[in-house]
Amino acid sequence: LLRLCVPLAANDALRSGLSTTEHLLIPRGLARSGGSTESAMASYGTIHGMVFPIMMFPSVLLYSLSDLLVPELAKCRAAKDYRRIRALSDRCLRMGMLFAAAVAGLCYCLSAPLGTLLYQSEEAGFYLRLFAPLVLILYMDAMVDGMHKGMGQQVYCVRVNTLTNLLDVALLWLLLPRWGITGYFFTFTLTHLLNFYLSIARLMNITGYTPPLPYVIKILLSAIGAAAGTGQLCSLWSSALAACLLGTPLYLLLFFLLIRLTASLSAADLQWLRSVLHP
Repeated sequence: LLRLCVPLAANDALRSGLSTTEHLLIPRGLARSGGSTESAMASYGTIHGMVFPIMMFPSVLLYSLSDLLVPELAKCRAAKDYRRIRALSDRCLRMGMLFAAAVAGLCYCLSAPLGTLLYQSEEAGFYLRLFAPLVLILYMDAMVDGMHKGMGQQVYCVRVNTLTNLLDVALLWLLLPRWGITGYFFTFTLTHLLNFYLSIARLMNITGYTPPLPYVIKILLSAIGAAAGTGQLCSLWSSALAACLLGTPLYLLLFFLLIRLTASLSAADLQWLRSVLHP
């Protein structure tokens, strides 16, 4: 219990402190960026208050799954059942990638209608499209973190989170006065990419599992193709409500057809999905 709880509690306390530091740096950095302080702060508020809630709303499913993985992987690790660990890693990472790519593509192609429908803001739609590809990293990082906890790697997670948070603070302090919101986007992207890379590399090392590259490419191309097709059709509808209501099922249908055409899902995967949707 001490090995599990103390690092996690220390990590939460440290991240809270660094997060507070970031929020103190951002207004000052934006004020020194040379442009309109009010405009820069409004854009930052749009990103955190409008864009992130849309992006992260579907992630509740992955966070729930990652919490369930902790005791299951801990049991397998205690029993030294490495075959089961690799099987769980394979299923969870592939299905997590599938879900994250679907959400990223949907946020991208419906960014403008969602911004208009929910907030009457074109700026919110612009930033949602800009940040939508990062859904892949954010969602998969949440999944990998849950798997790390089950594998007893919470101390490593603390080290990685500390490193990336410190880098985040340093880059914000250096880049915000020069680049404004662009500096914030660059910092956010770089630190989350680094965090995910270090986490997934560690997971692959301790589990002995390597995600298949052809599968990743097929899923990404399917999401891009479905988003491009849906985006073209959504541009024909003047109503944001119609674009969201009709574009969502259309995107999901196109995405499913593409992953079937590319043979991204095996028969076992489809059977597992049916068992999840219809227990």
